[in-house]
Amino acid sequence: RLATAPEGEDYGLGFYAEYLSQQPDMSAEAESGRARQLDARSQHDVWDALSGFDVPTFVCGGRYDGISPPENLEAIASRIPGAELQFFEGGHIFMLQDPAAWDAILEFVSR
Repeated sequence: RLATAPEGEDYGLGFYAEYLSQQPDMSAEAESGRARQLDARSQHDVWDALSGFDVPTFVCGGRYDGISPPENLEAIASRIPGAELQFFEGGHIFMLQDPAAWDAILEFVSR
């Protein structure tokens, strides 16, 4: 329903195989935890529930995020009544890459 992974890939463990192979060596426990996290994400689907949200919602992300691409955030925000959507300069860790992100988030939660 959301943006698809590159052809021949999926958003389960396969999608992150190259990323994981480039990470520093980790303990077996850390690797197991990462694998479980990715598996849980691949099975989590709240798409149909989004239209029932009845709370102020701020959907935000990085313009260059390859893990949570902007088109996914646009789709999510379009399903939530009254959701606000904002993109920031950066990737998946946009909150560290664009100082304006924290100000926008704090402004939203302080309303």
